Amino acid sequence: MKKILALVLALTMIVGMSIPAFAAEITESGDKATVGDTVTITVSGTVNDSGDNVYGTTYSVVVEWDSMTFEYTSEKEVYTWDAENLEYVKDTSQSVTAHWDKSEAEITVTNRSNAKVYVTATITGDVFEVTSSAEVAACTEDTTEQTLPSEKLYVRPVKAIEAPVTATVTLTISDQAPANS
Repeated sequence: MKKILALVLALTMIVGMSIPAFAAEITESGDKATVGDTVTITVSGTVNDSGDNVYGTTYSVVVEWDSMTFEYTSEKEVYTWDAENLEYVKDTSQSVTAHWDKSEAEITVTNRSNAKVYVTATITGDVFEVTSSAEVAACTEDTTEQTLPSEKLYVRPVKAIEAPVTATVTLTISDQAPANS
């Protein structure tokens, strides 16, 4: 009887070894896999031959400016020294008219970008004015250091002063034209 049971047990084990294991095939991202599963991911490649590849826009703008110090000279009478009477005497044939030492100072905006830029300027106070905006062309492959596109803005005094003043120029550089253009 033991031989028969051993034979039946051996046959059962042999038949059990030949039962195939069924594994799941995972085909969507995020599905859970376990040991024995297969994962299939489709990878595709395409060709884009619609022209030269230009890799975006690069902005590089250089801003340079003259000295922004302006000196105002008030109207003055001219006096000369009278050595005989040891006093200053008003010289009615001469006078100094009120004036600024310079009429303007430049702000130069140079575009080294492959796209045009717009510059908008504002200034605080009412003693000086500034050119309000400029459009600076883009560089091209033909641009050289000598032909870099640039525009100038100008700061100008517009009225007399009686005491020192300070103003602030603010430049905004944008890829969009100002709304008032």
